[in-house]
Amino acid sequence: MPQKDQGSFLTGFSLGLFAGAIGYFLFGTDNGKKVRTDLNKEWNEAKEKLAEEGIIEDPHTSFRDMVSAFFNKILSVSPTTSGKKPVTKKKEILPKATKSSTKKFKGT
Repeated sequence: MPQKDQGSFLTGFSLGLFAGAIGYFLFGTDNGKKVRTDLNKEWNEAKEKLAEEGIIEDPHTSFRDMVSAFFNKILSVSPTTSGKKPVTKKKEILPKATKSSTKKFKGT
């Protein structure tokens, strides 16, 4: 496995492990339930201020809806519309096999 692919795998694996640990803490423990309750109270206070400042349109929007709208906005912007060239991965070209390298062993 090439070094770059190995690093990508380890990064993804680490992020997945971290996300799983956070999910377990928030939804699988009593302390996580308290943290979720506190976060919900903080969101209810913050969204009124965010609506006053014009950052969000509706002060009655849920956190889930705000995050969903944020990601939809990000994902709807394609690389070609943002003024940047799309990133393309270069293909590795393997050398063609020569006759000498494809000879089969015929014995002694």
